[in-house]
Amino acid sequence: MIKHRVVLAAVLCAAAACTDDATPIASPITMVPTGDVQVVIQQDKSVVGEDAVFIVQVVANGLPVAAYQGDVTFSPEAMKVMSVRTAENKDGEFRVVNSEQLESGHIKFAVFAPEALGSTEAFRFVARLNGPLSAANVVGALDVVGEASGVSVSTSKIRKSVGIYDAHTNALIAR
Repeated sequence: MIKHRVVLAAVLCAAAACTDDATPIASPITMVPTGDVQVVIQQDKSVVGEDAVFIVQVVANGLPVAAYQGDVTFSPEAMKVMSVRTAENKDGEFRVVNSEQLESGHIKFAVFAPEALGSTEAFRFVARLNGPLSAANVVGALDVVGEASGVSVSTSKIRKSVGIYDAHTNALIAR
């Protein structure tokens, strides 16, 4: 029985390593309590080299979210953001990032749609680390979230990010 589990685990790990798609494989929804909305930041560790790719997602568990606004902060001494790119807008969705304050360690972002959003991805950014990832102090937070019905989500149900997760396994890799 244990041999079968080891073989299955090895096959799953090999399959995950062979994908060349930068899209996260593991769904972060299980990390968010039911009825809450949280910023989840993942690193795509399949990208190797000097630069790191981060995926910022806004995950709602059980809520039809249609709008949100927030920011990601980081230590500019420990991390230099090279580029920022929003996810593709679909079905009337509109995503925007304001990267004018990168030098001071801020990326502001917002998303709105006429109905519930079809994707959790807000944006991606590429950064060069000047030391360990934990020193970069990357934190995502939301100012406001709106449901598809137009009702605002209670601030007690809005959660900031709690660390950086691997995009393929959802394992916590930095706090």
